Amino acid sequence: MKKLLISFAVIAVALLLWLFLSGSQKMSDQLYADNPHVRAVAPGQDRTAGFFTLINPTDNACKLISATADIADRVEFHSHQHMDNMVMMRPVDSIYVPAASDVALQPGGLHLMLFGVQPSAAKNTQITIETDQCGTLSFSAPIMAIGAAHKEAMHH
Repeated sequence: MKKLLISFAVIAVALLLWLFLSGSQKMSDQLYADNPHVRAVAPGQDRTAGFFTLINPTDNACKLISATADIADRVEFHSHQHMDNMVMMRPVDSIYVPAASDVALQPGGLHLMLFGVQPSAAKNTQITIETDQCGTLSFSAPIMAIGAAHKEAMHH
């Protein structure tokens, strides 16, 4: 019986330690990016897009003011706008994230544009976003082939 209790305690401690060290942002009290991914660069192109959902569990609204990615020379915030029966992609200066809310950066809406991307075998990119009130957000985003469904998007 004593060995069973010790085994259970070791497993419980290991599980708690794993949860703590895994850096699970879903239990965070800070702004975080959920389900991030970046499209692989199309042949002959040097730009691509990044997508994720920003989750702001805090009591402070914040504004995204700049971004960088280790695979890109420049990163901009963009939005799709409907003008004269056409959809046009336009840069935006910032992205507002209300307190206790989330904002989706997705195809056809707000998203990141990465410029000056050189072809590489990288499987991930590190993205860093500066905010006005919520500090610096940094996360890794997998680079996915065009047309590939993001693993979380497959769970409807």
